[in-house]
Amino acid sequence: MKPVLIFVDNNEVETETNRLEQTQYFLQSIVDRFNALALGADAKLKDRDLIALFAGPKPFIVDKVTKGESLSIGALSISKEKAFEILELPQDLHNVLIDVDGARLGTTHDRFLHRNQVDKFVIIDEVVEISEDFLKGIIKKNSIYLKRSEELKAWELMKEIANKLNELRDITKNKGINLNTIDLESFFAFSENMDINSKNEPNPKVLKKLFNI
Repeated sequence: MKPVLIFVDNNEVETETNRLEQTQYFLQSIVDRFNALALGADAKLKDRDLIALFAGPKPFIVDKVTKGESLSIGALSISKEKAFEILELPQDLHNVLIDVDGARLGTTHDRFLHRNQVDKFVIIDEVVEISEDFLKGIIKKNSIYLKRSEELKAWELMKEIANKLNELRDITKNKGINLNTIDLESFFAFSENMDINSKNEPNPKVLKKLFNI
């Protein structure tokens, strides 16, 4: 049978996404400061650039500034690491990279989290957002799907029993009784000593007492 979604724990989804807020704020500050630099429109951070930036800041910067062109002096090619040292880059960019390196090295607990969570984000129109794929993963992890007919039947029975219990609670409420687990044991002959083959039956004596029959 086709899997049937019966439940999404939205509270847990919200809790997990809220744990990313601090990293999202940190990464947004990186994007804002980087994109404010006069490096050209093509150099602005976008899409999944944060992953590449954190993986190798210096080569990433060189690629952004040179638009991916190889650098050389005469017949000698220059490595991206060396090119980074040669290029005259604004001090504000170096300040951004200090924060990036701090997160990459995990010099504090918060920065350690930032490093490990950077792949969970994407940049859309210069705004750092939780990636759709990661969000779908959170929702899927906190969802319950039924994949077999017996599971679906059990769920339908549980809902039916719950509805009937609610009807019974409405009746007992009018008699000043708030049904609890102990009451249900007596109503339906539940017992901790019941074996697997035991059957539940309604208890007529409880009904007699309830209605003074």
